[in-house]
Amino acid sequence: MTQVALRYFGNSAFEFLTEEEIRIYIDPHIQGNPLCHLSLDDLPPADLILVSHAAQDHMSDVPELAGRFQCPVVCDPGVGFYLKKIGIPEDRIVGMVWGQVWAFRGLKIRALESKHISFLREGPSPITGLPLGFIITTESGFNMYHSGDTSIFSDLKLFGQLYRPDIGLILVGNYPGNLSELSPEEAALAVKWLGLRWAIPMHYEKGSPEPEQFIQAVRRRSPKTKALCMKPGEWKYFKVGKPIHPLRQTSPKLSPKPSRKQ
Repeated sequence: MTQVALRYFGNSAFEFLTEEEIRIYIDPHIQGNPLCHLSLDDLPPADLILVSHAAQDHMSDVPELAGRFQCPVVCDPGVGFYLKKIGIPEDRIVGMVWGQVWAFRGLKIRALESKHISFLREGPSPITGLPLGFIITTESGFNMYHSGDTSIFSDLKLFGQLYRPDIGLILVGNYPGNLSELSPEEAALAVKWLGLRWAIPMHYEKGSPEPEQFIQAVRRRSPKTKALCMKPGEWKYFKVGKPIHPLRQTSPKLSPKPSRKQ
Protein backbone atom coordinates (compact mmCIF):
# COMPACT_ATOMS: atom_id res chain seq x y z
CA MET A 1 0.00 0.00 0.00
CA THR A 2 1.03 3.63 -0.49
CA GLN A 3 -1.36 4.68 2.25
CA VAL A 4 -2.56 3.79 5.69
CA ALA A 5 -6.24 3.26 6.47
CA LEU A 6 -8.25 3.90 9.61
CA ARG A 7 -11.75 2.74 10.52
CA TYR A 8 -13.67 3.95 13.58
CA PHE A 9 -15.94 1.66 15.57
CA GLY A 10 -17.15 4.17 18.18
CA ASN A 11 -15.87 4.84 21.71
CA SER A 12 -12.07 4.35 21.51
CA ALA A 13 -12.10 1.38 19.14
CA PHE A 14 -10.32 1.54 15.78
CA GLU A 15 -9.03 -0.68 13.03
CA PHE A 16 -5.71 0.45 11.55
CA LEU A 17 -4.25 -0.95 8.33
CA THR A 18 -0.62 -0.15 7.57
CA GLU A 19 1.11 0.27 4.21
CA GLU A 20 2.00 -3.43 4.22
CA GLU A 21 -1.56 -4.36 5.22
CA ILE A 22 -0.79 -5.26 8.81
CA ARG A 23 -4.16 -5.03 10.55
CA ILE A 24 -4.34 -3.71 14.13
CA TYR A 25 -7.39 -3.45 16.38
CA ILE A 26 -7.09 -0.85 19.12
CA ASP A 27 -9.29 -1.06 22.23
CA PRO A 28 -11.83 -3.36 20.56
CA HIS A 29 -15.25 -2.86 22.12
CA ILE A 30 -17.77 -3.95 19.49
CA GLN A 31 -20.42 -5.96 21.28
CA GLY A 32 -22.44 -3.65 23.52
CA ASN A 33 -20.93 -0.51 21.98
CA PRO A 34 -23.91 1.84 21.41
CA LEU A 35 -22.10 3.57 18.52
CA CYS A 36 -21.09 0.41 16.66
CA HIS A 37 -23.43 -1.44 14.32
CA LEU A 38 -20.99 -4.20 13.41
CA SER A 39 -20.63 -7.66 14.88
CA LEU A 40 -17.43 -9.55 15.58
CA ASP A 41 -18.13 -11.69 12.51
CA ASP A 42 -17.80 -8.53 10.39
CA LEU A 43 -14.17 -8.06 11.42
CA PRO A 44 -11.36 -9.34 9.18
CA PRO A 45 -8.56 -11.29 10.88
CA ALA A 46 -6.20 -9.16 12.97
CA ASP A 47 -2.43 -9.32 13.09
CA LEU A 48 -2.22 -7.43 16.38
CA ILE A 49 -4.45 -6.08 19.16
CA LEU A 50 -3.60 -3.10 21.39
CA VAL A 51 -5.31 -2.50 24.74
CA SER A 52 -4.84 0.84 26.48
CA HIS A 53 -6.14 -0.23 29.89
CA ALA A 54 -8.37 -2.59 31.86
CA ALA A 55 -11.94 -1.41 31.34
CA GLN A 56 -14.84 -3.18 29.67
CA ASP A 57 -15.40 -0.36 27.17
CA HIS A 58 -11.82 -0.79 25.97
CA MET A 59 -11.22 -4.53 26.06
CA SER A 60 -14.57 -6.33 26.21
CA ASP A 61 -13.95 -8.22 22.96
CA VAL A 62 -10.23 -8.83 23.39
CA PRO A 63 -10.50 -12.39 24.79
CA GLU A 64 -12.67 -13.60 21.91
CA LEU A 65 -10.74 -11.80 19.18
CA ALA A 66 -7.36 -12.88 20.54
CA GLY A 67 -8.55 -16.48 20.66
CA ARG A 68 -10.16 -16.32 17.23
CA PHE A 69 -7.26 -14.68 15.39
CA GLN A 70 -4.38 -16.19 17.42
CA CYS A 71 -2.57 -12.85 17.33
CA PRO A 72 -0.41 -10.99 19.88
CA VAL A 73 -2.03 -8.63 22.38
CA VAL A 74 -0.09 -5.57 23.59
CA CYS A 75 -1.26 -4.38 27.00
CA ASP A 76 -0.17 -3.40 30.49
CA PRO A 77 0.95 -6.16 32.89
CA GLY A 78 -2.37 -6.16 34.74
CA VAL A 79 -4.38 -6.80 31.58
CA GLY A 80 -1.78 -9.38 30.60
CA PHE A 81 -2.25 -11.19 33.91
CA TYR A 82 -6.00 -11.28 33.35
CA LEU A 83 -5.69 -12.57 29.78
CA LYS A 84 -3.32 -15.32 30.85
CA LYS A 85 -5.72 -16.25 33.65
CA ILE A 86 -8.59 -16.76 31.20
CA GLY A 87 -6.55 -18.88 28.82
CA ILE A 88 -4.71 -16.63 26.35
CA PRO A 89 -1.24 -18.20 25.85
CA GLU A 90 1.52 -16.27 27.57
CA ASP A 91 3.64 -16.20 24.42
CA ARG A 92 0.96 -14.10 22.70
CA ILE A 93 0.76 -11.50 25.48
CA VAL A 94 3.14 -8.53 25.22
CA GLY A 95 3.13 -6.71 28.54
CA MET A 96 4.45 -3.16 28.31
CA VAL A 97 5.06 -0.22 30.62
CA TRP A 98 5.65 3.45 29.84
CA GLY A 99 8.65 4.14 27.64
CA GLN A 100 9.06 0.68 26.20
CA VAL A 101 9.14 0.03 22.44
CA TRP A 102 8.24 -3.29 20.86
CA ALA A 103 9.13 -4.18 17.26
CA PHE A 104 6.63 -6.19 15.24
CA ARG A 105 6.95 -7.02 11.53
CA GLY A 106 8.51 -3.70 10.61
CA LEU A 107 6.38 -1.66 13.00
CA LYS A 108 7.28 -0.05 16.30
CA ILE A 109 4.75 0.05 19.13
CA ARG A 110 5.67 2.60 21.80
CA ALA A 111 3.86 2.61 25.16
CA LEU A 112 3.36 6.08 26.64
CA GLU A 113 2.14 7.38 29.95
CA SER A 114 -1.60 7.94 30.36
CA LYS A 115 -3.02 9.80 33.36
CA HIS A 116 -5.82 7.41 34.16
CA ILE A 117 -6.34 4.03 35.86
CA SER A 118 -6.25 0.44 34.64
CA PHE A 119 -8.61 -1.53 36.85
CA LEU A 120 -10.71 -4.65 36.43
CA ARG A 121 -12.63 -6.41 39.17
CA GLU A 122 -12.36 -10.12 38.46
CA GLY A 123 -13.36 -12.44 41.28
CA PRO A 124 -12.41 -11.52 44.85
CA SER A 125 -9.25 -9.61 43.87
CA PRO A 126 -9.14 -6.58 41.56
CA ILE A 127 -6.59 -6.44 38.77
CA THR A 128 -4.70 -3.17 38.34
CA GLY A 129 -1.95 -2.02 36.03
CA LEU A 130 -0.53 0.95 34.13
CA PRO A 131 -2.89 2.73 31.73
CA LEU A 132 -1.22 3.26 28.38
CA GLY A 133 -1.23 5.50 25.36
CA PHE A 134 0.36 4.25 22.15
CA ILE A 135 2.34 5.54 19.23
CA ILE A 136 2.35 3.19 16.27
CA THR A 137 5.20 3.82 13.84
CA THR A 138 4.57 2.13 10.50
CA GLU A 139 6.96 0.70 7.96
CA SER A 140 7.53 4.10 6.32
CA GLY A 141 7.80 6.08 9.56
CA PHE A 142 4.20 7.31 9.73
CA ASN A 143 3.23 7.90 13.39
CA MET A 144 -0.24 7.51 14.87
CA TYR A 145 -1.00 8.34 18.51
CA HIS A 146 -3.86 6.81 20.51
CA SER A 147 -4.38 8.69 23.75
CA GLY A 148 -6.19 6.01 25.73
CA ASP A 149 -8.25 7.63 28.47
CA THR A 150 -5.65 10.15 29.59
CA SER A 151 -6.43 13.42 31.28
CA ILE A 152 -4.42 16.54 30.49
CA PHE A 153 -0.76 16.63 31.53
CA SER A 154 2.19 18.60 30.26
CA ASP A 155 4.27 15.64 29.05
CA LEU A 156 1.96 15.51 26.04
CA LYS A 157 4.04 18.43 24.76
CA LEU A 158 7.20 16.36 25.26
CA PHE A 159 5.62 13.47 23.34
CA GLY A 160 5.05 15.83 20.44
CA GLN A 161 8.65 17.05 20.50
CA LEU A 162 10.14 13.57 20.75
CA TYR A 163 7.90 11.40 18.58
CA ARG A 164 6.18 13.84 16.20
CA PRO A 165 2.90 11.98 15.69
CA ASP A 166 1.15 12.63 12.39
CA ILE A 167 -2.36 11.68 13.48
CA GLY A 168 -3.83 11.68 16.98
CA LEU A 169 -6.89 9.78 18.19
CA ILE A 170 -7.92 11.96 21.09
CA LEU A 171 -10.37 11.44 23.94
CA VAL A 172 -12.92 14.27 24.09
CA GLY A 173 -15.79 13.00 26.24
CA ASN A 174 -17.18 10.18 28.32
CA TYR A 175 -18.53 6.68 27.93
CA PRO A 176 -22.23 6.43 28.96
CA GLY A 177 -22.55 6.35 32.73
CA ASN A 178 -19.06 7.73 33.40
CA LEU A 179 -17.42 11.12 33.80
CA SER A 180 -15.07 12.55 31.19
CA GLU A 181 -11.31 12.68 31.74
CA LEU A 182 -10.56 15.26 29.04
CA SER A 183 -12.79 18.14 27.95
CA PRO A 184 -12.90 19.29 24.30
CA GLU A 185 -10.88 22.41 25.20
CA GLU A 186 -8.25 20.38 27.05
CA ALA A 187 -8.15 17.91 24.17
CA ALA A 188 -7.56 20.77 21.72
CA LEU A 189 -4.67 22.01 23.85
CA ALA A 190 -3.22 18.49 23.80
CA VAL A 191 -3.49 18.54 19.99
CA LYS A 192 -1.47 21.77 19.91
CA TRP A 193 1.18 20.34 22.23
CA LEU A 194 1.44 17.15 20.19
CA GLY A 195 1.87 19.10 16.96
CA LEU A 196 -0.63 16.93 15.10
CA ARG A 197 -1.42 17.27 11.43
CA TRP A 198 -4.70 15.45 11.87
CA ALA A 199 -6.78 15.02 15.03
CA ILE A 200 -9.73 12.65 15.37
CA PRO A 201 -12.03 12.81 18.42
CA MET A 202 -13.06 9.61 20.19
CA HIS A 203 -14.67 8.37 23.41
CA TYR A 204 -17.97 10.25 23.52
CA GLU A 205 -21.66 9.42 23.81
CA LYS A 206 -24.06 9.09 20.91
CA GLY A 207 -25.41 12.53 20.01
CA SER A 208 -22.83 14.33 22.14
CA PRO A 209 -21.88 17.91 21.14
CA GLU A 210 -18.29 17.27 22.30
CA PRO A 211 -16.80 16.21 18.93
CA GLU A 212 -17.96 19.42 17.27
CA GLN A 213 -16.82 21.45 20.28
CA PHE A 214 -13.42 19.80 19.92
CA ILE A 215 -13.22 20.63 16.22
CA GLN A 216 -13.99 24.28 16.90
CA ALA A 217 -11.46 24.39 19.75
CA VAL A 218 -8.75 22.87 17.54
CA ARG A 219 -9.39 25.54 14.91
CA ARG A 220 -8.68 28.19 17.53
CA ARG A 221 -5.79 26.58 19.35
CA SER A 222 -4.02 24.68 16.58
CA PRO A 223 -5.09 26.14 13.21
CA LYS A 224 -2.55 24.11 11.25
CA THR A 225 -4.18 20.88 12.45
CA LYS A 226 -7.09 19.36 10.53
CA ALA A 227 -9.67 18.11 13.04
CA LEU A 228 -11.87 15.43 11.55
CA CYS A 229 -14.91 13.63 12.96
CA MET A 230 -15.30 10.00 11.86
CA LYS A 231 -18.63 8.21 11.77
CA PRO A 232 -18.69 4.70 13.25
CA GLY A 233 -17.90 2.24 10.47
CA GLU A 234 -16.26 4.91 8.28
CA TRP A 235 -12.82 4.50 6.70
CA LYS A 236 -10.31 7.30 6.18
CA TYR A 237 -7.13 6.96 4.13
CA PHE A 238 -3.83 8.83 4.42
CA LYS A 239 -0.83 8.90 2.13
CA VAL A 240 2.41 7.98 3.79
CA GLY A 241 5.10 10.62 4.03
CA LYS A 242 4.67 14.35 4.55
CA PRO A 243 2.58 16.32 3.96
CA ILE A 244 -0.33 14.01 4.76
CA HIS A 245 -3.40 14.10 2.54
CA PRO A 246 -6.60 12.11 3.05
CA LEU A 247 -7.60 9.96 0.09
CA ARG A 248 -11.07 9.10 -1.07
CA GLN A 249 -10.85 5.54 -2.28
CA THR A 250 -12.60 2.25 -1.90
CA SER A 251 -12.22 0.22 1.26
CA PRO A 252 -8.95 -1.67 1.68
CA LYS A 253 -8.74 -5.29 0.68
CA LEU A 254 -10.48 -7.35 3.32
CA SER A 255 -9.84 -10.96 4.13
CA PRO A 256 -12.80 -13.35 4.18
CA LYS A 257 -14.86 -13.20 7.34
CA PRO A 258 -13.54 -15.62 9.94
CA SER A 259 -15.89 -18.30 11.12
CA ARG A 260 -16.88 -18.21 14.77
CA LYS A 261 -15.12 -20.86 16.79
CA GLN A 262 -17.44 -23.39 18.34
